[in-house]
Amino acid sequence: MISSFTRSFLASAALAGAGWLAATAGVAAQEVTLRLHQFLPAQANVPANLLYPWADRVEAASGGRIRIERYPAMQLGGTPPQLIDHAQDGTVDIVWTLPGYTPGRFPTTEVFELPFIMTNAEATSKAYWDLFEAHMKDGEFAGVHMIATWVHGPGAIHANRAVGKLEDLRGMKMRAPSRIINTLLGELGATPVGMPVPAVTEALSRGVIDGAVIPWEVAPSVKVEELVGHHTEFAEGEALYTATFVLAMNKARYDSLPDDLRKVIDDNSGRELSGLFGRLQEEGDTPARQLAVDRGNAIVRLDAEETAVWKQASQPVIDGWVAEMNGRGLDGQGLLDEARALIGKYTAGGGVAGRRQEAEDFMKLSVAVEWLARGLAVLGGLALVAITCLTVVSVTGRAFVRQGLGPGPGDFELVEALTAFAVFAFLPWCQLRRGHATVDVFTRFLPERANRAIDLVAEVLMTLVVVLIAWRLWHGMAEKRLYGETTFILQFPVWWGFAAALAAAAAGVVVSVHVAVRRLRDLLARGPSAPDPSAPGSPGGAA
Repeated sequence: MISSFTRSFLASAALAGAGWLAATAGVAAQEVTLRLHQFLPAQANVPANLLYPWADRVEAASGGRIRIERYPAMQLGGTPPQLIDHAQDGTVDIVWTLPGYTPGRFPTTEVFELPFIMTNAEATSKAYWDLFEAHMKDGEFAGVHMIATWVHGPGAIHANRAVGKLEDLRGMKMRAPSRIINTLLGELGATPVGMPVPAVTEALSRGVIDGAVIPWEVAPSVKVEELVGHHTEFAEGEALYTATFVLAMNKARYDSLPDDLRKVIDDNSGRELSGLFGRLQEEGDTPARQLAVDRGNAIVRLDAEETAVWKQASQPVIDGWVAEMNGRGLDGQGLLDEARALIGKYTAGGGVAGRRQEAEDFMKLSVAVEWLARGLAVLGGLALVAITCLTVVSVTGRAFVRQGLGPGPGDFELVEALTAFAVFAFLPWCQLRRGHATVDVFTRFLPERANRAIDLVAEVLMTLVVVLIAWRLWHGMAEKRLYGETTFILQFPVWWGFAAALAAAAAGVVVSVHVAVRRLRDLLARGPSAPDPSAPGSPGGAA
């Protein structure tokens, strides 16, 4: 017979179990799964360094109650221009796309794509959010809940021939990302060809287009630096164009969330997030530009006078847009003035000038380091030529010794010294160009950010090795000089050979430190992968 105590215990346990199940069901009911859909591969810059870290932050802030599924490269079907419709009709929950992919549908956003309007991506992105709040939220974007609005860095010209003045652009077939930019290129004398960024690679390789206008950050994704040899930038603080982006959520899905989960989304939305996204994309311009520098491509920066010529030629595009907006019942000039005022406001207080100057200074340093490595590599090549000549002369002399010839005096001593110098002379160039043997059996399966961290560790270790080698060469040189040791035949001081090798090794230290710093900057910037002239560029952004 079961005792009353046992019956009471079992009843209590049953009630507790039922309560636990009810509570668990209540918690489970509060869990939300959101689908994020976008058009680039997962390893591309924007998904990997903007969208997915944002999704991670949302998931963490929700305590795991929000789960965001990531669908890259249009895995859920459709085309990039359809993404905004997917967000509006609830086909997916969140999308990243360009309003410019649907020409004429979001006219207000085009004010930021007008020529020479933007200053930098962070300031312009914040201005974009403010204008969205004032004029777009309840208008052209009324069907979605907006999370962020931003732009990429200054657009540049990438072409198969030099564009140093406006006349050089005339007649060239140039790719453009949106209606406004197509109009701009036509006004400047080019033949505009509208196409999404993934199509640029094939179009360039087949000669369908002569070039493209894209930001530097995007160039590696379509191998622009490999397919063209000329790039044109504009005067400091001036940008030919930019393109606009949105991260938008289905409005009904947002409204259905519990209050606390809506707050999680709200805390990770808005002006500051928009500015951050813009800044991260623009920071990607520097390492991407370096790829072109490393390849020896020609990069032209137009001066203020020539930039003014382009600005004047593009004014009809601005005037035409203002007139078009007026025809739609919008205050075109008012929107333009407001956008300019907001951009000026955030540019003045954004602190981007210092970062831009820092990037420019580092870029100049990179060029100097490359010339140092290249010059030593040339000297090393000359040393190898000398070694070859000495060897030929000595071998020939030994073959005709009965005819009175013979090997060059001290040939072994000279070959030994020149070989030592050549080895260390090639080291800086090999380090800069990542010419060392590597094994990627496992690392190719790791996330890009993990590979960047591995690259940084490898560069630091290599720097330490080169420092150690230079230190030992210094001690060897000092010792040989102290004792006055000379070669046996030619009697030249042995420390001379050590000194030549030490000079090359010291240059190797400079190059190794620079490369390690470059890897660190790229890792901290969370932008595209570090400049790697020996490897193809990873997919970048889109514009």
